[in-house]
Amino acid sequence: MAETTIERIRATASHLAAVPDGTLALLMEDAALEVSKLKAPEEYKEKLVRYLTIHFASVEKKTVLKEKLEGLEKVYADNDGAKGLASTVYGAEYQRMLDDLGLSPKKVGLNLMVL
Repeated sequence: MAETTIERIRATASHLAAVPDGTLALLMEDAALEVSKLKAPEEYKEKLVRYLTIHFASVEKKTVLKEKLEGLEKVYADNDGAKGLASTVYGAEYQRMLDDLGLSPKKVGLNLMVL
């Protein structure tokens, strides 16, 4: 698998410029471990790792909507209530790639019949 690099991550997501290299390296390792479990075609693995890494690094970043000084109040954006991979555009792109490749986990449901 072609490995992604910190330079490629920052070229894709310039908002990560201030994130330390060590932090990005650790997040890349985590993302690579997750992607290694998938049966993804080799040519997609680097991009999957890159986008999942960026998602991991972006998920904690909140946009300040309002800030007060005297009351020490800060109000953050909540990503429209989005959860999981949908909470960042990079996670959403990762999910889109999984869907396109047929790698999304199958939803398991419970069917009950009332007699």
